[in-house]
Amino acid sequence: MTAKLPTVLICSPTSDRHAYVIKKWMKAVDNIDYPKDGYAVCLIDNSLKKGKFSKMLRKWATKGKNIPEAVVDLDWDPEKEHPLQMITRAREIYRQIAWKHRFDYILHLDTDILFPRDGLKKLISYDKDQVGFVVHFFYTKSGYKRAIRG
Repeated sequence: MTAKLPTVLICSPTSDRHAYVIKKWMKAVDNIDYPKDGYAVCLIDNSLKKGKFSKMLRKWATKGKNIPEAVVDLDWDPEKEHPLQMITRAREIYRQIAWKHRFDYILHLDTDILFPRDGLKKLISYDKDQVGFVVHFFYTKSGYKRAIRG
């Protein structure tokens, strides 16, 4: 008999500024090698203009995901609030959602970081309160490449 894996809420503040990579991110998250009932996604949309990007997030987030707060709109005025303050508010929102739904862990995964398929199992395997990956980006003639070390 295998032990049940912990539950994980994969969270990220995002916005239409990440439209260039969001579909690749969604595909990477959909392909994570982890039981589908063992994780959920919560995206905090801080786009300045809600529109096609927000609709796309909601369409993806409601397809087979298991929490109602899969996408939360966060109003942000960059003239009145520093980006770090906005990110702090976003993190507090998904911390409360994780608590409400009794997730064991929160994974902060920015929507411009493509997570490896085995990344979640690798992080969980360390059996620590806090773990992370080092992410390196470098530029080649064919574009940006990334290397993640766990």
